[in-house]
Amino acid sequence: MFNKVLVPLDGSYAGEQALRVLREWLDCGRITEAILARVERPSPEVVMDYVLPAEQVVDANERTIRDARRYLDEISRRIDWKGVAHREIALLGEPIPTLVRLAEREGVDLVLTAQQKGERAGRLQWVSGRVLRAFSVPVLELIL
Repeated sequence: MFNKVLVPLDGSYAGEQALRVLREWLDCGRITEAILARVERPSPEVVMDYVLPAEQVVDANERTIRDARRYLDEISRRIDWKGVAHREIALLGEPIPTLVRLAEREGVDLVLTAQQKGERAGRLQWVSGRVLRAFSVPVLELIL
């Protein structure tokens, strides 16, 4: 049994396959809390040596966070949480380091993620290895 599970979602079909396992764990009572998270890269402040107006950057980042929250809310509404505590967290930052900090801050016991194995499997395996080594808690990664 895990107390707290972090499920990072990137909006892809493959990433959402981790939710199948989460649902099974909810059915079996194997977790007590779940966090659905989405990390988006912030809008650039400089484009081709042109500094964008601060308001434009702030507006773009606010839209990005709003869209990420909307996505997480939609996903959360499709899950029968069976009374399990859950939250949705949308953040700006580089995905891996931001998720690592989130996992540490929230005291999660496990990170549950999924990715598609395909033509770029070598690169995906490298990224996967970086993800697995970055966290100080176990990572269960489903390879589809």
